[in-house]
Amino acid sequence: PAKPVRFIVPVAPAGAPDRVNRLVAERLAKKWGQQVLIENRPSVGLIVGTEMVAKAPADGYTLLSTLTAHVQTPFLFNKLPFDTMRDFAPITQMAEVDVMFAIRADLPHKTVKEFLVAAKSAPKPFTFGSTGQGSTYHLNGSALAKATGVDLLHVPYKSEVAAMTDLAGGRIDASFSSFPSVTPMIQAGRVRPLALVSSQRSQLYPELPIFSDLGVTRLD
Repeated sequence: PAKPVRFIVPVAPAGAPDRVNRLVAERLAKKWGQQVLIENRPSVGLIVGTEMVAKAPADGYTLLSTLTAHVQTPFLFNKLPFDTMRDFAPITQMAEVDVMFAIRADLPHKTVKEFLVAAKSAPKPFTFGSTGQGSTYHLNGSALAKATGVDLLHVPYKSEVAAMTDLAGGRIDASFSSFPSVTPMIQAGRVRPLALVSSQRSQLYPELPIFSDLGVTRLD
């Protein structure tokens, strides 16, 4: 590039996706000898940041670093200010991160089954956090509720960090999150991991089951 390159990141700063982008941007800047500028544009369905890139000049200097929600968005919103297929040219996959289901540490439940049994008999729905309406974590929670017949109340947040903060503080009961965002809370004893949304067990948490091991499918 002959001038600075913009990375539009349609999620809030400090979460795992943002950290990945900043690492990549730093190394690209060294490789290219040009600035790589990160611009966070969080919004419901990642729409604001995605629209910015769709309407930017098609010269390669404005790039979108997005999530799987880019694929999901057309099926969740009746009208979008862009076409996810026509207006974008995919370049590469930057990362693959497993998703963890964790609950706040002061709950007594040690397994997903115990959590779901308690949720079924609770006087009001247990809550779960996600990174926003239509996000992958929102769909994970909705799929879990549908597969098990348990009423779970979705609480959307603008970032993983915000969701984890409220989970650790006891303001929500559970949350789906990426490993990098939830691990510090686990190490501090403030949240308890119960299962993974993955096709195989993790080397970092070999004791954690995946949902398909528990008879809950269609989450991964």
